[in-house]
Amino acid sequence: AKVKSQVRPTQDNQKDELLSTASQSLPTKPIMHTFFESVVGGCCGMSQEQHEQLLKAWKESWEARGWETMILTAQDARKHKDFGTLEKKLISLEINEYNRRCYWRWLAMVEAGGGWISDYDVFPLELTAELGAEMGKNGTFKAFDNHVPSLIHASSNEWDRVIHLMMDLLPNKRADDTVISDMYSLLEVSKSSSKNSIVWSYRVKTSINYTKGSDSLSLDCSKYSKQLAIHFSHHLCKRAASAQVFPLANLTIDEAVARRAEAALLLMDDYRNCQAF
Repeated sequence: AKVKSQVRPTQDNQKDELLSTASQSLPTKPIMHTFFESVVGGCCGMSQEQHEQLLKAWKESWEARGWETMILTAQDARKHKDFGTLEKKLISLEINEYNRRCYWRWLAMVEAGGGWISDYDVFPLELTAELGAEMGKNGTFKAFDNHVPSLIHASSNEWDRVIHLMMDLLPNKRADDTVISDMYSLLEVSKSSSKNSIVWSYRVKTSINYTKGSDSLSLDCSKYSKQLAIHFSHHLCKRAASAQVFPLANLTIDEAVARRAEAALLLMDDYRNCQAF
């Protein structure tokens, strides 16, 4: 009788197999997208440099929570077959450059394959990469700041479906006092009786809660529980500066808006200290 010989793997083969198995077992980090396409000369109370500083702070903060990050641009949006149709409609309604870019990001997310997106002035609280991966298993359109599109997760098909709902709701002619933005378009979608199969929630913090001491501020940690992220919007910065609870002291309202990057990073440090206790 013949005895079949067995081929023993070499050390190199064993190493390759181990590396292959290890790479397969490593979880893929979820991606947090944002969209940025500069407006010449800056906009919205911030210079081009200050916008770039805010982008850098956004990237640093999400990656510190375990995420991959990706910045989408107009180039991504233009890949969508309906970009020209949308842009023509927005221009006919005399929508300014900034607000047209806000609509573009929806098309960019379709082309990116869907997933998570946040404004680049939204910073993570409880939304770690691990939690994001779990919440992202369902591709249903989920808006975490209700009709404010500051933090959203959806599949590519859902991103495409909802932007087309928004496009269909755009008026044919703009009234003098009508505000048109992607936020107001999403609000119109939310008013439908069926809610358009969207999961609406309030999981984004829209205020800063510091307690004023004699010579310093201390973060009220209890006010940040169960919140996925915080939105450092213009409105938040203005209210915090007026109440003198902005992370950077002695700033005017305009200065607070312009220096959101520094303030957000300070709050992120204070939030991490909360978690340490």
